[in-house]
Amino acid sequence: MTQSFINPLSKFTSDTLTTLPYSRLYFFENESSTPKEVFKNKEKTVSWGYYATADSAGNFPPIWFDGVVRAELRYSSNWATNPTGTVQTGWPIDHIGSDVSFDTDVTINGDLTADNLISLGAVEADTASGFITTDYTLNARNPIWSFGNANGYGISYFAGTPSLGNGDYIGLHFGTATQLGSEFLFKDDGRFSAANVSIDGDLIFTDGGVVGINKPAPAATLDVGGTILADNNIQAGGSVSCSSGFFPGNNNAALNHYYTGTFVPSVSGTAVAGSATYAIQEARYTRIGNVVFFAISVQWSGHTGSGDIRISGLPYSVAGTNLRYAAPVAYSSYVVGAGLELVASVNQNYVYFYACDPTGVAAYDLVDIDAAGRIDVAGMYFTS
Repeated sequence: MTQSFINPLSKFTSDTLTTLPYSRLYFFENESSTPKEVFKNKEKTVSWGYYATADSAGNFPPIWFDGVVRAELRYSSNWATNPTGTVQTGWPIDHIGSDVSFDTDVTINGDLTADNLISLGAVEADTASGFITTDYTLNARNPIWSFGNANGYGISYFAGTPSLGNGDYIGLHFGTATQLGSEFLFKDDGRFSAANVSIDGDLIFTDGGVVGINKPAPAATLDVGGTILADNNIQAGGSVSCSSGFFPGNNNAALNHYYTGTFVPSVSGTAVAGSATYAIQEARYTRIGNVVFFAISVQWSGHTGSGDIRISGLPYSVAGTNLRYAAPVAYSSYVVGAGLELVASVNQNYVYFYACDPTGVAAYDLVDIDAAGRIDVAGMYFTS
């Protein structure tokens, strides 16, 4: 059967990898120097002689021949003065073509072994057998399928490559036929990796699968080493943890804190801090973003302090020098004054207490510390 010459490259190149205008491709009998006639058409009615000439861009026209041939690429800047030209690096190449040719469809009941199998039509295999490569090379690319004129495009098997954990991979590559150059990689342990994945429909993982984005070893069901942008809601059946915080809506401030805990409140005086014996000394807090909610219960006796009463121990600093975060107070065994009520105010990292006239007639004032008493106060404040 007359067969077409399959170029290893779409354009033949010189030793310096530049395009060869008007280069010549000579043909000989396989492994010999005997010229071999080649043709311009499949019907072999128009002959090239034993060589074909490339155009000004280095592209060769269709070349047809029979059997197995040797090909030799030569180049000359002036064929008139140098008619033999210079044989280019890597040439000649033997065993081009097929030892067996068929002009019609052929069915082979058994194995077909070939160094190169070239078909101008479809190649089919039995459904129970498929296409089998006889062996593979460790720590190297094992081609499964690629284009004859663009070998970097196709599918390859990478066996035991050390650069990615000595695993076995099947790679889909679009120009670079290496493991790291493959745009899609399927690993022998079931993992899949790709430089970019765009999904128009649903993406569902079952059986405890995990997804890592910029995370080679995902630590959670979804482990993202970057920013998640969502036009709509993000729903999670479990916890959502973000080291850089959440950015709700168009607000430029990150909701980057959520903490709960306890702290130890202490009653002291502004003039002399003093000390006391506590029957109750408890406090809890919750921080959401830059807002701190707290609840304090203290009961003391034998206090040695003097001056205005205040409670210290708040878990975070208080924002705003002139801001007073008012809070309701429950108290007992504590003298405030006739007709006055005790009100708390958070300011400058302390909880202060004021005696206020509910009628608004008398001015409010700070309250002196008592030797004994009980105070329960709950409120909130902003922190930086």
